[in-house]
Amino acid sequence: MKKLFSIILFFAIVITPACEGTFAADEPVFETYEPVIFAASDVSQAHIDETIKWFNRAKQAWFKKDSPAFQKFSPLYLAIIGTDVDAAKKLNKEFCNYQDHINNKCNDNNGNTNVFQEYALEGNAAVTSIRARDGYHLLIMSSSRPSPFELDYAYIVFHELFHTYQKSYQALIEMDPKKHTFDFSKQISGKKTGGKNNTVWWSEGTANYLAQLLYAKQPEAESDFLKEQMRMWLERDNRNPGISVKEEYLLSDIKLYEYEYGDKAYIARYIGDWFIAYLVKDFGEKSIFDFYAQLPIIGNWDETFTTIFKKPYTVLVDEFDEWLQQPNEELLKIIP
Repeated sequence: MKKLFSIILFFAIVITPACEGTFAADEPVFETYEPVIFAASDVSQAHIDETIKWFNRAKQAWFKKDSPAFQKFSPLYLAIIGTDVDAAKKLNKEFCNYQDHINNKCNDNNGNTNVFQEYALEGNAAVTSIRARDGYHLLIMSSSRPSPFELDYAYIVFHELFHTYQKSYQALIEMDPKKHTFDFSKQISGKKTGGKNNTVWWSEGTANYLAQLLYAKQPEAESDFLKEQMRMWLERDNRNPGISVKEEYLLSDIKLYEYEYGDKAYIARYIGDWFIAYLVKDFGEKSIFDFYAQLPIIGNWDETFTTIFKKPYTVLVDEFDEWLQQPNEELLKIIP
C-alpha cells in the first residue's frame, strides 16, 4: 500500500509545525532506526525508492546504534509529497489518523491539518518537529525544488536528516517539559548567538556542509562536486546583483553569528557552510559529531562550542573573517 509504505518494525513519526504530540504511555524502546513513510497517491514508487536510498546512506554514516542519542533518533515519520494538492490533503488526514503511541499529533482546532498541501504547492523540504517537545521527528520531502531526480535532492535529504540528528542530541538534555520553551530550544540549538533571537549560521551551516560532504563521498557524485558547491556559495550574487555573497558578507558590519532568518539569511547560510569547512580544516569532521555528543553533557551551547573548538565562537568567527579575505582559489584548497 503506497500511501503508507512502512519499512520498519518500530514506530517513526512526522509532525506539522503547530501539531504537538505526547506519548500515550512510557516512551518505547527502539531496536532499529527506520522511518515510517507516508507517500501521497501521486508519488511514484521510483520517487519513494530514491528517497529511501539516500535515507539509508545517511543512516549508515551518521545514525549509529552505539550513539548516546540512538533512542532519540526515532520515531521518524517521512512524508513524501507530490504536486497534487488534493492528494496531499488526503495524505495529511491519513497521517493524522495513523494509529500509534503518540497522542495529539494533529489538532483540528489549530487549523493546521492540511500543512502537507503547502509542499504540494511550493515544493521544498523541512523538518517541522522538535524531538524534545513532540516526541518524534517529521521530515517532509516534496517533488519540486528540487525534484527527486535532480542533483540537489540527495544532499537535501542528508541536510534534513542532519537536522533530526541535531534535534536528537538536543532532546537528550533532561528538562521539565513544563519549563521547555522555544527560547531554550533556540539556545541549545545555537540559534541565540550574538545577542540575537533566531540566528542561522550554526544550525544550517553544520547541516548543509556535512550533507554536501557526505554526498561528495557517494559514487554518484562528480569528483569536483564539493569544490564547485563551495565555490558557488562564495561567488553567487543571489539577491544583490553585481556583488558576490562573500563580498557582501565582508563589507557588512553584521557578524556571521548575528544574521537571523529573514531577507539576508542567505548570507549566513552560504558563509555558514564555509565556517564549518574552516572548523573541519583545523579540527576534523569528527569534531562536529563530538560537539553534539558533548552538548547534552554540558547542557549549554556556548560552553560546548568552547570545549570542542578551544575558543569562544566570537573569537573563531573573527579569525575566520580574516582568513576569508584570501582569494577564492586559496580558500578552496581546504575543500577535499
